[in-house]
Amino acid sequence: MMANVFLVVRSFIILCILIVPLSCTTDENVSDGRLQLSSIKLVLGENGRGEVVISVVGDGTYTLNFTQIPEWLSVGYNNSAGSVTSNGLTLDIVADSSLPAGTYTGVIAIVADGAGTVSLTVEYNKQANNLAIS
Repeated sequence: MMANVFLVVRSFIILCILIVPLSCTTDENVSDGRLQLSSIKLVLGENGRGEVVISVVGDGTYTLNFTQIPEWLSVGYNNSAGSVTSNGLTLDIVADSSLPAGTYTGVIAIVADGAGTVSLTVEYNKQANNLAIS
């Protein structure tokens, strides 16, 4: 009797391992590709700059749209079309240099039709300017 229960439980676990991942996706609108970031969190350096690579898992070329960018950040890239493939595209993230000292956190939302949406959390700890008096 115990052996039969063990077989049923083991079969159920194997079934769950094989079937559940096949039926789950992160975005039902994804067709050929899926957006991916090299990191989901970026801490800007003392100079207020940082970079992250965005790419597509799968085939195709997709145009990026930034649907949310905090006012204190700007995003640049070396591709005038703003398109991304599986080769990746480096995004340059820059904080506004006129920010007062403090800690800043924001989220950049990036969309590519057919490849889904990703979010990048950006943190920046702006230090007070130290003026030397002589």
